[in-house]
Amino acid sequence: MHRLEPTLKKILKTKQDYPNQLSNRENSKLEFKETFNLGSKVAYAKTMAGFANNCGGYIVFGVKDSPHTLKGVNANNFNAVDPVKLTQYLNDHLSPEIEWEMGNVNVGGVELGFIYTSEATEKPVICTKGDGALKEGDIYYRYRGQSTTIKFPELRSIIEARLERERRAWIQHLDAISKVGPTRVGILDTVHGQILGGGAPFLIEESLLRDLKFIREGKFSETQGDPTLKLMGEVKPIHGAVVEKAIHIGIHIDDLYSSFLARRELKESEALSYLIETGFQNTPFTPIHYFLSMSGESKESAVAKLKAAPVPLPSIRNRIIRRISGTETIKPVGSINPALPKFKASDQDQVLRTLAESGNQKLYRTKVVKVLRESPKIALKLREHIERARLLEAITHVGEKIFKKNKETYLGLLLDIYNDAFTGMEGGEKTLFRKVISYADEALFST
Repeated sequence: MHRLEPTLKKILKTKQDYPNQLSNRENSKLEFKETFNLGSKVAYAKTMAGFANNCGGYIVFGVKDSPHTLKGVNANNFNAVDPVKLTQYLNDHLSPEIEWEMGNVNVGGVELGFIYTSEATEKPVICTKGDGALKEGDIYYRYRGQSTTIKFPELRSIIEARLERERRAWIQHLDAISKVGPTRVGILDTVHGQILGGGAPFLIEESLLRDLKFIREGKFSETQGDPTLKLMGEVKPIHGAVVEKAIHIGIHIDDLYSSFLARRELKESEALSYLIETGFQNTPFTPIHYFLSMSGESKESAVAKLKAAPVPLPSIRNRIIRRISGTETIKPVGSINPALPKFKASDQDQVLRTLAESGNQKLYRTKVVKVLRESPKIALKLREHIERARLLEAITHVGEKIFKKNKETYLGLLLDIYNDAFTGMEGGEKTLFRKVISYADEALFST
């Protein structure tokens, strides 16, 4: 039984006089489809984005329209659908990434299928690449019985809720510091297992370090707030002689990105620790091939060690494993025109002028691709004058051969953006940056 089946059974109600018909109507959390067809993924994506930007919801398959008659789905065919294909499509067209899952539910003796989309922790989810009914730059929202472009009141509510969460989190942090006293507050260094400040360093026993993990992004505690640390396990005193040593556990996600962009040389044991640590993050977009190439491990051995790691989110680990094996790759973000426009990419003034004349994001992105391919050092010089999101998207269109040829410039460009802007990026742009990092990693180290 799928974990969501009991919940959905409580939601779906049949009519007393017509037990083969549902009394439910489509609403902000429920949509019905008569059949499931992966060819309709555009419509599913739009609805799922709408659910993610509201409070989450279900697409239920096997229900006829007007009235909502229970028809059922072929469970074998529905369950045979490879979720990777839909996941890749969603990730190629929506950002930040949405969480979803498929399952079956039996209602009135009829087998139905469903796709459940969770409420997004980082709102709004934005369409980053157009496809039919999906329009690049649009934000979809689930209203009563339909998913459509968001209206101003709902968008304002999302923005205000985000600001309020940040405000509450800062108040909680400052309130905690004021109660303890600034001279008594320490900073936990999970890399070396020390608490610094507020007195002598406090050493953490090595086996406990792995139990110190960031809880799900967007949560300050079990119920609310912003990112914090959660202690999983018991704190026990260390008896006898204590030997202080540095171990490669508790690596920050910042270390994963900065090590790759700065092309930091790592020992094999260090590189393996970094690779295993990617499975403990809340994103699959990390430079895994870089660490694998320095670890001395085969793909098979690395996959086995990742499978053995007690990761908190197996779905993230599974995607990393698929990336290692090559069954999941990073696709170019956004679309570009087939033919590059004609202008002198080495002339800074002409580049700025032609970018300013772009009528839409697709043309702007296409022009940036031309600059990156033909005069990458100009793109580096003009970085602060080019729309950052379009610049990042364009990097994923340069092609593996050109990327390898100009890797020093491209990685230097990404390192500058990371140092100057990553911390202040909104959730969607952070996801985009992570995808670009992963694209660069694949272009340089996946073969």
